[in-house]
Amino acid sequence: MENRQNQYSEIFKAIEKGETLKVKKLIHQNSDLINIEDEKGDTLLHKAVKYKKIDIARFLIDQGIKLNVSNLKGEKPLHYAVENNCFEVVKYLVDHGADVNVKNNLNQRPLHKFTRQNCLEIVIYLIKNGADVAVQDVYGDTPLHRAIILGNIELVKFLLEKGANVDLKNRIGKSPLYLAVINNHLSILKLLVKHGAKIDKNELLYCAVKTGSMDLISYISELTDISNKDLEMMLPLASANHHNQIIKYILQKDVNINMKDDEGKTPLYLTIESANSKIKSNYIETIKLLLEHGADPNIADEEGITPLHIVVSNLYQENDIDYKKIIRLLLQYKANINVRDENGNTPLFLAILRNNINAVKFLIKNNALLNIENRLGQTPLYTAALVGNLEILKFLIAKGANMHVKDNNDNSILHAAVQKADEKVIKYILEKIGNIDLRNKDQKTPLHIAVEYKNEKAIKCLIENGADVNSLDIDGETPLYKAINFKNHLHTLYLILSKRYNKDETYFTYLKITKLLIENGANVNIPKKTGNTPLHVAVRANLPEFVHLLLEYGADINIQNTEKESPLEIAVKQNNSSIVEIFRTFQK
Repeated sequence: MENRQNQYSEIFKAIEKGETLKVKKLIHQNSDLINIEDEKGDTLLHKAVKYKKIDIARFLIDQGIKLNVSNLKGEKPLHYAVENNCFEVVKYLVDHGADVNVKNNLNQRPLHKFTRQNCLEIVIYLIKNGADVAVQDVYGDTPLHRAIILGNIELVKFLLEKGANVDLKNRIGKSPLYLAVINNHLSILKLLVKHGAKIDKNELLYCAVKTGSMDLISYISELTDISNKDLEMMLPLASANHHNQIIKYILQKDVNINMKDDEGKTPLYLTIESANSKIKSNYIETIKLLLEHGADPNIADEEGITPLHIVVSNLYQENDIDYKKIIRLLLQYKANINVRDENGNTPLFLAILRNNINAVKFLIKNNALLNIENRLGQTPLYTAALVGNLEILKFLIAKGANMHVKDNNDNSILHAAVQKADEKVIKYILEKIGNIDLRNKDQKTPLHIAVEYKNEKAIKCLIENGADVNSLDIDGETPLYKAINFKNHLHTLYLILSKRYNKDETYFTYLKITKLLIENGANVNIPKKTGNTPLHVAVRANLPEFVHLLLEYGADINIQNTEKESPLEIAVKQNNSSIVEIFRTFQK
């Protein structure tokens, strides 16, 4: 077996290196080698054709190797020969009986496989020997589609002369005419039109604008009547692609520069939205061009988002656009730096959400309001606390931001910070506002919120700085109760819906939080208004480790809620044998 594998490896390597004499010697020593395949199903002939070893291919064919054997992808040697643009091998294969219409797993025939410009000789030969010019692969592409994409006008011309369907669309509805325009092949477009291709004005105009070719637009305008309205509808596309020459051409006509697309986005909006430092384009020039021709920088989309919002929203690490230059341009043309979206957020809020301190400084330098509130009553400072950005927090406070502001639910910046922030942010805020047990409308303290958001660092920091571990919210729930009732938190639901919920990680993190609270003085027997204690909740939620922990720290097994149920009775009613057994252990 090992010797056979060595022989296989030896002959494959010999073919790859073009060692014709060695291949002949190995075949003469063992004629069975001529029928072997590699792990991909390639035969010796596949290999010879793939590596363009013409003499070896001829030898194998002369030795009677099978010509139409498929590899695992359904490829035959003839597919490889066409793909490698090897006319000698194509001719030799066909002359010795290779089927010119064999298909691979994608229903591609050899005539689909040309990939080079100088392949006309092969195509002529295949068609002369019966290859079907009309055949479609699984994508619906014919040889004509592929020739157009390749940009080979001589090949396109030949296929059309041989009866290729000039209007046949592929499976995604793309016609030969569409492919010619979208690939910016004007000469092929003219050839297709000459052969009677049907003209779809809107499709052609769309493709021409997308490519940025004025030559294509000029030719299409000769073929069909293009109205000002047609051009106006193309302005958003030209703007999004920063095709300034086409934009200038359109703006010479009677068009509305502030037209909106289906989402309420103007050409200026789309220009800025598509600005990307990784894509070389003249987006700054496009913005200037539109503004100079009357584009309104304050027009918002359906969500109240303006171009200025979009500039700041695009400030992520991988997209280093020249935002300062864009903002200056917009402000020069009377953009409102404090404009609000439908959530009441100004561009300053978005810069903070992007954690971009430089953008924050730039906006404030240009008169962005420090203490403006969004619809939730949150200020920029509150937002900085929410994202836990200490640098932005310090800067805003130094600039005079109100530290004692509260949102619509009376949450302070400390309530905001404990959701995500680390101890450095929390300590800094505590130094500024002092009161660690501030309450919101639901009488929740920052410690309640930190527990709900599973922020261990914040919980430890708050406890170390004197937070009341037994404070009651409006429902009579302590932070300990929140820890055990974690399955019903809105934040937990959010994690589940956003597919970021890790059941085991959440369970054991809250178990650690529960222990941390108890070790720092949390009362395990405080009932809420329903009379339920943390132990009632742990039993009802089937949390055996929590039950065990609470009992270790003195939780009362027999205490009853307003329904006269003890934790033990609940476990029995639920037929929860594991928790009942835990109770028995502690009753001994």
